[in-house]
Amino acid sequence: GILQASVSSDLKRLLAYSTTENVGLMVTALAVALLLRGAGQPGVGDVALTAALLLVVSHAAFKTVLFLSAGSVLHASGERDLDRMGGLASAMPTTAAVFGVAALGAAALPVTGGFVAEWALLQALVHGDVAGDQLLAVVLPITVGIVALTAGLAMLTFVKAHGIAFLARPRSPGALAAHESAPTMRAAMVIGALVVVGLGLAPGPVAGALATAA
Repeated sequence: GILQASVSSDLKRLLAYSTTENVGLMVTALAVALLLRGAGQPGVGDVALTAALLLVVSHAAFKTVLFLSAGSVLHASGERDLDRMGGLASAMPTTAAVFGVAALGAAALPVTGGFVAEWALLQALVHGDVAGDQLLAVVLPITVGIVALTAGLAMLTFVKAHGIAFLARPRSPGALAAHESAPTMRAAMVIGALVVVGLGLAPGPVAGALATAA
């Protein structure tokens, strides 16, 4: 999913492929939880299950903002093709800012819920006891590598998306004529961006509730 997103020039298709990647991470976390519980490590397994739930919540937050931002760009410029955008940050500063915040979450960078969720998953992978279990000894290190590679490609994807869409100069008449969206649309995006940052700066209440559920 993230490989497809990294080469996509259609903004909404890029976000859809990113969703494939994030659902893959959720299923991975669930599989790790089941493997660890089956290996007699319910405590670490619960961490992995909590990570799966955190991935669900954080993805709901940042992907909502990303799709709202993509809709704002389409509404303002009539463009979905990244190669025909450019320069939107000056015409659409609020949209550019909230897209940047959500992109940080999608790339699992600090101060966002995406970072907290993937960090919890990595903690479960690192602290799983592989002694005496050949399956875990093979699966957990490979999974650490896959999650790290996915995070790196996600960072590449969203740096590309934000840079091409919002920076440099307009590359089409639609981008040149772009304007900021209506106040209600901006308010919805800003609220979502605050949730993305809130999940990163103060994850305790949500993580605690999810850990109890796990």
